[in-house]
Amino acid sequence: MQKEFKKNRTAAFVLIGILVLGMIFAILRNMPLSLFFVVMALAYQMVVLRIMGKRYEKKMNTENISQTICRELSDAVLDENGGAGLTPEMVEEAELLPHFEEGKSPFSAFKGVCGVMPTWRGVSGLEGRVKVIVSDVALNDTYTDVKGARKGLMNVGCFVHAEFPQKTGYNLRAMAEGPLLTHMEEDFQAKFPELVRVSSAKLQIPDTLHVYAPEGADFPSAEFFKKLKNLADFTSGEMWMSLKEDHADFYFRNRFLAVPVNVKIAPTREMIGLDPLPELKRVLEILKEVD
Repeated sequence: MQKEFKKNRTAAFVLIGILVLGMIFAILRNMPLSLFFVVMALAYQMVVLRIMGKRYEKKMNTENISQTICRELSDAVLDENGGAGLTPEMVEEAELLPHFEEGKSPFSAFKGVCGVMPTWRGVSGLEGRVKVIVSDVALNDTYTDVKGARKGLMNVGCFVHAEFPQKTGYNLRAMAEGPLLTHMEEDFQAKFPELVRVSSAKLQIPDTLHVYAPEGADFPSAEFFKKLKNLADFTSGEMWMSLKEDHADFYFRNRFLAVPVNVKIAPTREMIGLDPLPELKRVLEILKEVD
């Protein structure tokens, strides 16, 4: 990455050189040439520097994910463009968020009722016997505002999908309190009436974690819910979780497989090793309580 950084810095120096030439001709009162170099500098910045900056940012994030997320999973594969195989159907089957009905979403750029952005990166791999996919997603949702009007809501964040080798026998959803839950819990209850909120005292969890399940459902161990609550407290986003038959799904709103990249600062080992999704480690620990 040091070589890529030096290329970007050299390109920046070229821009400075062009601007200096423009200033020199302006001092010499040769306005046509001065204007020519100013226009050249603008074009150079818009085309060359911007493209090089985007390319550098992408390579930095690719290296970052390779050094962090990929090391959490065995046989990890990084997919730069396809979401590592995560599909809208997988997101829908989680039955987490009450999406718009087919064809009624105002976000027509996405196919279906939820959008797994085809240009967003993802990682797939294994945690023991469990297949795991981690990908950024965009979800098309709706909620009712304080005036009773229906509003569209674009949910973006990171989605973790896990597939167990056999059915777990569990069917539950869990949501941490936050703006998303405030807007959408009523819609969630209407969309999935077979799921009822479970008493926090029964599960020995705080009221800030809302758990839904069918009447008479079985539940994982107390350690499962303890780790789930710790994850909800840990994340800087909002956590929604689904455990249903042979798969578990976690959605972290406003969390992404990317770290801030500054083309003006030389990359360091610490920068490349900064974990973009430390929540994944805790997710994998929770999965062990199920498998």
